[in-house]
Amino acid sequence: MRNIFKISLAVFLFLSSFSIFAQAPDVLSRAYAASIEASSLSSAVDDKIWLGFRFKEYPIIIFESKERNAIAINFNPPPANFKQVENTAISYGKIPPSEPLSGGLRAFNNRLVSFIDEKNLNSYPSARIIEEAFKLFEAYRGFNDQGSFLPGAYPFLNAENNALARCENLCLVKAMTSEVQDIKPLLSSFYLFRSKRLPLVPKEISDVENSRELIDGLASYAGFSALNEESKRAYLTDVMQRLSEYNKGGNNADKRFKDTGFAIIYLFEKLKFDYKGAVEKSPKNSLMAVLKPYIEGVAPKDTSSFINLEEIKSAELASATEKKNQIEQTLSSIKKAEGLVLAVKIDDVLKNTEGKLNWANWYEPEGLTYIEPDKIIFSRYFKFSSGEFFSFASSRPIYVEVRKNLTAGFAKDEIPFITIDGKGVEFSKDSPPVTGLVEIKGAHFEFKASKAKASWDYTTRTLTIEPIYENPS
Repeated sequence: MRNIFKISLAVFLFLSSFSIFAQAPDVLSRAYAASIEASSLSSAVDDKIWLGFRFKEYPIIIFESKERNAIAINFNPPPANFKQVENTAISYGKIPPSEPLSGGLRAFNNRLVSFIDEKNLNSYPSARIIEEAFKLFEAYRGFNDQGSFLPGAYPFLNAENNALARCENLCLVKAMTSEVQDIKPLLSSFYLFRSKRLPLVPKEISDVENSRELIDGLASYAGFSALNEESKRAYLTDVMQRLSEYNKGGNNADKRFKDTGFAIIYLFEKLKFDYKGAVEKSPKNSLMAVLKPYIEGVAPKDTSSFINLEEIKSAELASATEKKNQIEQTLSSIKKAEGLVLAVKIDDVLKNTEGKLNWANWYEPEGLTYIEPDKIIFSRYFKFSSGEFFSFASSRPIYVEVRKNLTAGFAKDEIPFITIDGKGVEFSKDSPPVTGLVEIKGAHFEFKASKAKASWDYTTRTLTIEPIYENPS
């Protein structure tokens, strides 16, 4: 009878703990399971990852952006308004509205915390969680993080940069599948290509490259270290596949450094090199500071059997030229449209409404083409608005000069319907500027300003809209 009671009690406790977590939405169930797994794995690999690293000391938030639900790991006590679930290191709650919904390290609950968007947990969620914990470890250890690339700053269309970067990638892939005696010569070849490429990019870009390669690469390897052997094999295959594709036509040229860093660390491990000691003695801002002295005097491997540099350069030049032409064609279709060019000036209104109106911006990230960091083509969805005062929404290509102008172009057969103060208008050669409530509706496009000046330029068929904000009395 006593045994039956024990079994019943165990079942009751299990069901009770499960019911507590049942409050969490399904979208976080994978994050919760991965958090349990990461916590259980960590104790066996903490010191193997890096002497002094303790996963359970580093707080992590995994969130979903739709309802702002989140799981908190390694908080004691849990954050305000979070409820502890059956695992004492995990709690569940909602991210406060004042907190930005983005990944990365930042202060939260009076601690430095790593935030992870649930959709970015990838195919190895427990490894991803350990990876983020290691980034906190790096921050406290004094690793010199140079931040990330500014949007649009990376030279995606620099054909020579992409060609040499592809050679770097291929050297690492080859080394990862080679015998130990060939690894150092291949690392020397990698470094030779890197030395030729770095002068092609601004120093601020190369500084970020080196920083991301060290910090993200080491963190990626930390998560990898906790995987079982089958998962490790799959992980390596994924890394090599990505390395083989990076930089083709500028593909993810600014996102490869986590994988190049991982590959270098993986090769250091195969060579049984004490890279951790070397990193600790370095300025902690670049793996190149560790690699260079390690391969000093090692002749580069002949790469002609798996790299045709001239062929790669030719392919990248053709791709860059084609993409530049596409950008010029798109810009021309907008700024020199034969039907109507709509130019909305927003510089003055943003200055006049600073601190007075809340402006919001939505867009489809896959539809961005940067010409310069502050000059962008949005080829998919874009919306910029502020309540009832202003709304610009488009699912057609538009050209944006950040905080200055929004420009849309329309062909002759798709000129939108324009009203001012509710009345349809057509502009002629000598039409004077008109002020009032402006509404414009057309194919995949809507615009409204509760008050604006509309000016017509007959020669360029450009309608310039200047929104006017007046303080409510």
